[in-house]
Amino acid sequence: MVLFMDFGKDAPPDTTACQEYLQTLCNTLTRQYYGSLFICMDNLQLFIIYTMPDCKEKNRFLTSMEELKKYISSCLKRDLLLEGIFYKGSVMQELNDLYASCRQLCCSGPPI
Repeated sequence: MVLFMDFGKDAPPDTTACQEYLQTLCNTLTRQYYGSLFICMDNLQLFIIYTMPDCKEKNRFLTSMEELKKYISSCLKRDLLLEGIFYKGSVMQELNDLYASCRQLCCSGPPI
């Protein structure tokens, strides 16, 4: 599952301190959640590829992901006094949409 978090219109007043905090949080979470990847973008957004390699139950996976979102939100609220907005999607769905868009662009134009 892919998660994306940003602050919406509520930009933090001290972006440098916020960037450092988010980077530290991402490093900690990447070590904690084996197989998942947490990336702090330059524009104070988090990009997360969340996996549970040993999980075979969809409900357990979704519950775990919601707990992760709550944990990140509580850290942001506690330490930065900010709230993040999460967006989520399936990696396979995103890749499929990207492939379909590329095919449409490549195949709908005049022949080369």
